[in-house]
Amino acid sequence: MRWQDMVKVIDDIGTRKFDNHFPVGWAHAMNTPFQWTKQVASHFGGTRNPMVISWPARIKRNGQLRTQFHHVIDIAPTILEAAGIPEPTIVTARPQKANRSVSLVYTFDDAAAKGRRKTQYFEMQAYRGIYQDGWIASSITFEPWVLQRPQFDIDKAKWELYRIDDDFSQANDLASANPLKVKQLEELFWAEAAKYNVLPIDWRSLERSSM
Repeated sequence: MRWQDMVKVIDDIGTRKFDNHFPVGWAHAMNTPFQWTKQVASHFGGTRNPMVISWPARIKRNGQLRTQFHHVIDIAPTILEAAGIPEPTIVTARPQKANRSVSLVYTFDDAAAKGRRKTQYFEMQAYRGIYQDGWIASSITFEPWVLQRPQFDIDKAKWELYRIDDDFSQANDLASANPLKVKQLEELFWAEAAKYNVLPIDWRSLERSSM
């Protein structure tokens, strides 16, 4: 839908007359200062969320911030460690894969503790990201509102590079100044993708949603 068409029905957007979506411009605006939006896994506008942990009996200092890099998969081991429950190895008679998550409990007493999650991949519809030790490489494919996507050579997709310890919102692309770092992280992405069954990469959008 063109924006001109949206303006004509602007008072109906958000009602039962429309799906509960809003124009992409608002999605971008509400993710400020991060780039991109939900489903774009390569950039923090699509992946980064705040989290609050309150445990008065254990966390003695209120209002402190933590900046260690973690992923949503780290929440389960945090709860297990906090509750003193071992990680289950069998669930409903099914052996579980080894957990590669990292508990956040080590940050509870030390806001400045050195982060323990060293590497994390991201991928969705070929939007790719790979984090390692304060660096993140990001590669976008199509704009997310392009639903019918032609054939695409993923090996030619551009990579961006950010040093998020100094640039949390991915504002300063350092790829052109650090080509070896970009190559290293790209190779790491493929290694992680193979290790965790991400392959093959599928960049389709409309076709996948209609399956």
